[in-house]
Amino acid sequence: MIVPSLLALALSAERFSTIAALMSLLITAPTAFLCLLPYLLLIVFAHGARRAYKGTRHTLGQVHRLARRVNLGTQALSKRAVQPVIALNVRYAALERLISAPFRAVRIPESNDEGANYDRETDAAN
Repeated sequence: MIVPSLLALALSAERFSTIAALMSLLITAPTAFLCLLPYLLLIVFAHGARRAYKGTRHTLGQVHRLARRVNLGTQALSKRAVQPVIALNVRYAALERLISAPFRAVRIPESNDEGANYDRETDAAN
């Protein structure tokens, strides 16, 4: 604060504007560099990622194909493992329908009106 004040008082308007421009340049150049630094790092990281991908592209393709084969094999194995269980379940369902058919024929009617009448009769008796 003191230095700029002394410069303003000691120098003429022409010299002061030259000094101000130089000081402004000395302030903005490092600031501009600090602002550009993240962009430069981003470019470097993108280039590094591209090189890393180029180097591992073949390996990543093999891993992808292997994972796909394992996935398809697991699906086929699960279908084979489940088919006997499903067939057995179908037979048990048919047997259950056969056994429970006589019991399903007997139905006890229940309606809300009968329950309400029963409640009224028990309340009146008490």
